[in-house]
Amino acid sequence: MSAESKPVQLTLERLKEMGAFVPKRPIPVTVRWNDAEIPLFVRRLGIGDAQRIASPIGDTPREMTAATIEVAVCLDAEGKEKFPYQEAYRLVPKLAELILAEVARINVAGGDS
Repeated sequence: MSAESKPVQLTLERLKEMGAFVPKRPIPVTVRWNDAEIPLFVRRLGIGDAQRIASPIGDTPREMTAATIEVAVCLDAEGKEKFPYQEAYRLVPKLAELILAEVARINVAGGDS
């Protein structure tokens, strides 16, 4: 800490101002697949989401790609209609790859802030 720096009193409000929490609002994206434009909404993921993706369902391990799509992708702008795990599990591999690319763009690269 430099001589000019003063410690900051950390509060939840200050952390919110600093961007420490992911917003709840999903970000609209369009996936182009099979000559169609598919509108989806991608949520920014927090640490709890990452843990949920990696967690098994009971004693059954979850497939990482399907779990990521289930947790990160919504079908509506409000984020209420989720992409069910069982349906994500059955996606055509190329479509799953395109959807994951959008999830990564939003979450890793910070796209469409």
